[in-house]
Amino acid sequence: MSVAIPIITILISFFVLGLMHELGHVIMYRIFCGDRNWKIVMGFGKPIIQMKRLTVNFAFFMGGYVTDLNFIKEPRKLGLIMFYAGGILVNIVFAIALLFLSSQWAYLAIGESLPEWVGVVIRSSFITSLFLIGFNVIPIPLKNIKTDGFLIFDILLSKNMDDYYKKATEYFKDYIKNDEK
Repeated sequence: MSVAIPIITILISFFVLGLMHELGHVIMYRIFCGDRNWKIVMGFGKPIIQMKRLTVNFAFFMGGYVTDLNFIKEPRKLGLIMFYAGGILVNIVFAIALLFLSSQWAYLAIGESLPEWVGVVIRSSFITSLFLIGFNVIPIPLKNIKTDGFLIFDILLSKNMDDYYKKATEYFKDYIKNDEK
């Protein structure tokens, strides 16, 4: 099997699992804020696909974010924590599902072994899912990005949620402004 297949699979996995991660944020946003105003932006660079609720940019495998949110209206600590945790929770569910698919149980349930390329896709997706979980759980601020774990940790340490919302709003405005450059 060519070396290019696992590499291509990992890039596609980053997009698909990254999109699922962002949808996890949207699900929690809808549950805890009840608002229907949201949009997912995947990747960076020039847009190659633009729809009402989704924009896919040229470097589509380089992560994403949810924008156009109105959760700032109601400062609830739990809702915001769950919003940030939603992506991580979805990645954990996918990792468990992929672990099951790669196990002998899946082969017993299907009754035959899977083709080699399916195993490559499942293993590559599992590794990508573990990476996304690890990257997003660690509470570190990078150059222009704050991980979900950092944002959750920041909320837990905040005493005044109104001040936190002002700070978070400025961060997201700067983040989106830098992405549009």
